[in-house]
Amino acid sequence: MGGNLASLQLVSASQTTQPFKFRPIHQPNPDTTMNNERHEILHWAEQGHLNPADLPAILAENGITPTRRDWRVLFDHITLWLGTIFLAFGVICFVAWNWADMGRFAKFGLLQGLILLSLLPLWRLGLERVEAKAALVLTSLLIGALLALIGQTYQTGADTFELFGGWALAILPLVLLARFSPLWMVWLVLLNLTLHFYFGAMGGFWGLVFGLDQQLWAMFGLNCLALCAAQVAARLSQIGGAQTCARVVLVFCTGLLTAECIFTIFDHRNQFKILAMLVYPAWLAAMFYLYRLRWPDLLALAATAMSVIAVITAWLSDALLRGRAEGELLLIGVVVIVLSGLAGWWLKSVARELRA
Repeated sequence: MGGNLASLQLVSASQTTQPFKFRPIHQPNPDTTMNNERHEILHWAEQGHLNPADLPAILAENGITPTRRDWRVLFDHITLWLGTIFLAFGVICFVAWNWADMGRFAKFGLLQGLILLSLLPLWRLGLERVEAKAALVLTSLLIGALLALIGQTYQTGADTFELFGGWALAILPLVLLARFSPLWMVWLVLLNLTLHFYFGAMGGFWGLVFGLDQQLWAMFGLNCLALCAAQVAARLSQIGGAQTCARVVLVFCTGLLTAECIFTIFDHRNQFKILAMLVYPAWLAAMFYLYRLRWPDLLALAATAMSVIAVITAWLSDALLRGRAEGELLLIGVVVIVLSGLAGWWLKSVARELRA
């Protein structure tokens, strides 16, 4: 606690008539400020420096506990986004249910008209309001429905990956215009689906060239680029919620690389074994440097620790399990328990250090 107390001035209610407030001397990280202040206040209450009866008022005064207005805004946003998603899916289901009873011009007119209507809030509200961003998300979903309708109506013979690739390309101007992290995530999901279906379509005929390993490496490279872009946006505060998106993409990248390493362990003839042996240690070193030393992040460290445990378990399984191996299974189980315990102890120590 000493490090944080050294950077915070505590104004006691007994010394001044002003409410109990934390005043940071140095500019804190906005992602961790609220949690740090909450832990500080609770620690002072545990030590008896604060009256427990005053604790709810102190937390509310420092903006840590939500007010009635905060709850109202939260429910407004929940209903807004649920309405946006349900409206998009409702339009798609309406067209699908009445497919035989509607002509092609009625289907296209309905979707195109709704796309134009969904853009009207931008003219009235601008781009910064959450309602305008919800309208852009609705527009993006309806554009995907329109592209699917075109392919289904005219039977273009296009593969599924072309639909998702065209969808991602069509909404790219909206994504750039919105500067909205959930819409960026939708766009990234479309790119990943494009790669997935591309390798799935080509794998049957070009299995030696477009296999599962190539797909994992391609998706890993794509999401690494997205992770770098999200980190830059988070550090520059260009996109709200970019840090959360970066964490999600980081966990996905770690999962992709872990899966590829496990495949190369069990497949002794895998042509990417050397590449995995080079990339995986470099990835672990980068994760430790960036998210332990540079920008401490428990989620990133936990994902990395889980990845290490999974890879070590796969390596032990491949090395020890031959035929009947009851003793080897017991040994592997003990190793997993020990590694999990060490990882938990390390993460707890990091968490205590971050709170201090």
